[in-house]
Amino acid sequence: MSAPKAKPSSGTASSSLTERVVVLFLVIAAVVLGWIYFHVMPARRVPDNRQFDLRNPLLDAQTDECLQIESQSTPGNLVCARVRAEGVVLRPRNGPPDLGIYRDLRRGRPYLACGLRYPPPGKDCSAGTREEVELFDLNSLGMPYSLHVSLDAIRPLWVRHGGRYRFVYEVQFTQYGAAPCTWIVDVDPNYPVTGVVRRRQTTQHDVQLTLFTPAEGCR
Repeated sequence: MSAPKAKPSSGTASSSLTERVVVLFLVIAAVVLGWIYFHVMPARRVPDNRQFDLRNPLLDAQTDECLQIESQSTPGNLVCARVRAEGVVLRPRNGPPDLGIYRDLRRGRPYLACGLRYPPPGKDCSAGTREEVELFDLNSLGMPYSLHVSLDAIRPLWVRHGGRYRFVYEVQFTQYGAAPCTWIVDVDPNYPVTGVVRRRQTTQHDVQLTLFTPAEGCR
C-alpha cells in the first residue's frame, strides 16, 4: 500500500496567502506610481530637452484668426475674438488714431486689434455679426489694453487643457488701479491670436478662470 499523502500544513497555506497579498499590493503600487508618473508629474515638470524659448505669439496673429473665450463662471456663454484687418500694430504713431472706444492710440503702446463677438447662449462663433473693438497689449502677452499690469514672473510647465497635456509658459501679472488683483496667464507660442490658453484672475474674494479655444466661423 502506498503511504497516504500528507495534507498541507496551515503554515504553508498562510504563507501562500501572504504571498498573494504581497503580489497584489505590488501590482496596485505599480499602477498608482504609473498614474502619478504619466498623469500628475507632466503637469509639474519641464522636460530636459525643452529650453526656455518664449516668443511673443501676438506677433504671429493673422487676420480672421479666431478664439473662443469662455469663463467658467458663465459656462455656455461664449465671447469670440477675431483678429481685425489692422492686426498687429507695432508703431502706433503710424496706425489709426482711434479704434472703437479707444482714443489717441498714436501716443499709446503697441497692440493687437481684435473684434469681439457675443453669440447667443448655445451658439458658436458664426452667430451674429456685430463686433466690438478690443485691443490686446503686445507688451503684456495678450492682456487687455485697458488694464494696467506689471510682469512678476514667467515659468515653463505642463498643464492639462482640452483633454491633453500642453507645454506652456505661465506668466504672472499684478494689476494696479481701482481693482488690484493677480493674473496668471498660460501662454503657448503656437496658439492662435493672443497665444493665451487659459487665464486666471485672483482677487481677495474669488478666482475667475477663463478658457481660450481655437474657433472657426468668425469671418
